[in-house]
Amino acid sequence: MGKWLHTLSNKVKTTVMVLSLLTAQAAGAALPFMPTNIAHATANCVNDTAGANDVPGQKDLTKLCADYAGSPNTVATTWNWDDAGTQGANTMDACNLFDTNGNGEIDYAVCVSTTGNPAGFGALTTYFCSDKAVDRCTSPNSVVSSGTTICTVVQSQDDPFNASATKGPGDDYPNDTQASCTVQLSTVGGSNAKLIDVCSYPSGSPNSAPSDCVIAQPKAGKLEVKKVLIPADDPGKFNLQIDGVTKAVDVGNGGTTGEVVVPDGTHSVGEVAGTGTNLANYTTSVSCRDLNGSGTVLTSGAPNGSPRQANVAVANGSDVVCVF
Repeated sequence: MGKWLHTLSNKVKTTVMVLSLLTAQAAGAALPFMPTNIAHATANCVNDTAGANDVPGQKDLTKLCADYAGSPNTVATTWNWDDAGTQGANTMDACNLFDTNGNGEIDYAVCVSTTGNPAGFGALTTYFCSDKAVDRCTSPNSVVSSGTTICTVVQSQDDPFNASATKGPGDDYPNDTQASCTVQLSTVGGSNAKLIDVCSYPSGSPNSAPSDCVIAQPKAGKLEVKKVLIPADDPGKFNLQIDGVTKAVDVGNGGTTGEVVVPDGTHSVGEVAGTGTNLANYTTSVSCRDLNGSGTVLTSGAPNGSPRQANVAVANGSDVVCVF
């Protein structure tokens, strides 16, 4: 992970800001729902980043939730389709996508299909994937045991997109079809497995281009700024920004903006002083690299003033880390 380093001119102190950027690929987009395990007692949820009714019919997804309270043994996931069901032999199909080695690409997929109208549970299949894309289970892939993973499908009344949403409300608002899984982590690579996204597919085949993803969007990315203080008890407070907008206020050691979906192109990251902090006491250098911080330098410099900012060009499908 990248680090944003400052040296305090009148004390032997250093602060670190960490920027993690995982970007999307066209129709194969960025990672990560939450690219780290969410060790929360309650579910962490995100609505479809493309908004309401972004794709038609049975492939439209509206939200995803994950609860890692059962880690290291299980993760509980739920996601919604914006449709009540299907007719005839048609199905609704979606997969939980997991990364096990931290590169944002998919190693396992836990897939559920529905049947009928109103929709009910149809089938559960777990796949081992070839770690080559961020939004699908690329070939060669193979079916593996689902172990004790259990999934259900029910009708719910929690469509997150009401009439005030752009292109809202969702179809049949507030009704959705909701799938819930308790995934045995040992069947998807173990306790290091991280839920990246949930995507729907046109044919039930998880190696095809997705119809919709809750997190990843074509030519989009996720941008996160974190703050780490060295020493950890440094009292400095910082307001963290993405594209000039403050996303986290008065954060200290371990503070974060959370992940923000951004389109491909040039973006700025930065910080301004929080309560009781003077940026003039700090000098800053920055270096941004692709390939998750191990590749070519994309930009470098020594920003000063306030805000302290750096601009970085985010190419579609790239993985950029900026070190300040």
